[in-house]
Parts: sequence; C-alpha cells; structure tokens
Amino acid sequence: MKKALCGVLTLALCLVLALGLAGRAEGADIYFMSVNDTMLEFKASTMPVRADGVLYIPYSMLSPTLSGINLGVGAMYSRAQNQAVVYSNENLLVFDIDGNITYDSDGKEYAERAIVRNAMVYLPIARICALFPELKYSATETEYGTLVRVKNSSVVLSDEAFIAAVSDNMELHRARYEQELAAQPTEPSGTPSSGDVGYGASVYPAFDMENEGAPEALLAALEQRDCRGLFFFEEEELAARDDLARQLVGRGHLIGLKLSASTADEAREELERGSGLLRLTARCRATAVLAEGLSAADRQALEAEGWICWVTTADGRGLTGSATARANRILQQLEGGADAHNHLLLGEEMGTALSTVLSAIRGAGYLLRAPVSTVI
Repeated sequence: MKKALCGVLTLALCLVLALGLAGRAEGADIYFMSVNDTMLEFKASTMPVRADGVLYIPYSMLSPTLSGINLGVGAMYSRAQNQAVVYSNENLLVFDIDGNITYDSDGKEYAERAIVRNAMVYLPIARICALFPELKYSATETEYGTLVRVKNSSVVLSDEAFIAAVSDNMELHRARYEQELAAQPTEPSGTPSSGDVGYGASVYPAFDMENEGAPEALLAALEQRDCRGLFFFEEEELAARDDLARQLVGRGHLIGLKLSASTADEAREELERGSGLLRLTARCRATAVLAEGLSAADRQALEAEGWICWVTTADGRGLTGSATARANRILQQLEGGADAHNHLLLGEEMGTALSTVLSAIRGAGYLLRAPVSTVI
C-alpha cells in the first residue's frame, strides 16, 4: 500500500512539479536582454527568466545607474527591507518580498510578485509596463533564443531591424552558452559507482515546522543551492508565525499544511481552516498535506479530492550527533528506498547542519528538486 501511495504522490508531484528557475535559463531556453537599442552583456545578472508563464527581468535593467541607460524610470532594491521599488515622477510600485505583496503609491495591490533567484531580484515586466506607460517591452523568439527589449520613446530601431543588427552577437553567445552547458552539466555525469548511489534520482526536501528553530539557516542552505523547499505548518504554528510564512512564499519557497487529524472528516475541517488562514496571511494556497495520523484509506480519500499527501522516504527529524553523522543516517534511508523520487522530511532543528546534509545528498548523486507548487 505504501508503494501505491508513493506512486500516486510521485505522479501528482510530476504533474505540478515546480522546478523553479535554473541559474541562467528555464529549460533549454535562453533569453537575451536589450534596453532600447543597446544589447546588454550576455550573463546571468542580465538574463530575463520566465516562471509560471510570466516574464521577469532583473530589477537592475530599469536602473540607469546599473544598466547605464536612462528609460525615464528608476529602480532600486533595499536589502535591509527586502523590497524592490520602481519609480518615476508620476508613479511608484513597491515589491515587498518578505511580505509577498505588491502595491502602488495609492496602496492598490497587484497580483504579480517579485521573485528571487541566485541572489538577484526579478520583476514582472508586463505589470511594470502597464503601470508605467512610458515603457514598452517585447519578447521575440529567434533561432538563438528569445530577445527581450524594454524601451521608451527614444528607441530608434524596430524589433526586426534590431534583431538583424545583433544576430551575429546572439549566435556567438548561444554557441558559448551551449559549450558551457556541455562542460558543466546540471546533472551528475560519468558512470554510476558505489559512491553515486542516488545517480539520477531526485530528492524533494520538506520541513516539519513544529517549533521555534533556525529557519534562516535552512533558507541559507537551500538558497545557496538554488533549491526551494516545502515547509509544513500546523494551523496554530501558521497563525503564530505568519511573518515567516509570508517570507517563505516571498523568497520562492512552498507552504504545506500539517494535520493532527486521525480521520478524514477531521482532516477536512483542519484543511478548511488552514487553507483560509494561509490565504489570509500569505496570499497563497497549499496543495501538499502532511497527515501522518491518517490511515492509508483516508489519505487516498483526500488525494481523490485534490490534495497531495506527503509520504516520507527518508525522515531526518530528531536525529542527533554531528552534521556528518546525521547526513549519513539520511543517506542510509535514501539508499534503502532506491526510488527515482525520494521525499525527504526534516525538522526545523536541522538548522546549520542542513548545508552538510544537502552537500552529502548531492555528493551521492541525487538531484535536489522543488516539491509542490503553492501558487494560486
């Protein structure tokens, strides 16, 4: 029965898998960035990205100081407040990352949010152009990648003329990009050995947020590896730590609901309350559920209603000893499962040891993957 449930969960995970954004591009696509008639240097800090169908550009592309081009608007990012602001003489748009909210100078809220990838803040360009009519943008597919142009009335060349002028440059950068991918693959390479026990298998990290631990250490370890985690909260914990929940969502991580219920009916009541609270506090919804007190039949009933019940492959909660010792215990559990999709559940007390654990998992040949999307 456990294998059957794992199969259901794996299928559901694959259907709503949130792979996030790779360091430089989504999938095999690459994006070139230009401002008016200037093509920006092709590198990670200037490359637009696309997530959940929305096109984002680095906030720095709107800053005359950082891009070297004045579009008539400005943009800045405050690390202390974790906010990005786009402004002009008439308008102001604030992207509050920790608060997971976007609003203008009149306090009007917008659905689009900023996202953070590889320590860079990205902003939804369509929303910005809608609020700042002096700006326009285009995203044109070429044989070398997608060319994104942000422009104002000072632009001279049409998109067609500009692409013709920079096509040789794009071809050169595309070739270099593919050479880099070949030299530095994102997945383990070589022949599997006894040391690469997880070769090609995925590990989805989740966290049981059951006490006041060290969430910043967890986030630092995940973000260092550009990986998103799934964080399970009980209703009471979610209400008490709503600021943390907003911060997690704002930084691209995922929220799930932890249940104490022992029957399906009790679980439905908890899910209704928890879902309402999550929508109110963090403006998102949960699809993943940690329901360890339910029977297999009750979990199947919830899954039939659209919930994804987490089935743990490796449980690292409550482990003691050094970080290395805990990492070895977790690897032993993963090896015992020998599945292509492994669901790792850790406690908040893992703290700074998480960095060692994640390094050991990657070193054993596993791929770290984001679990479940919670975007509305």
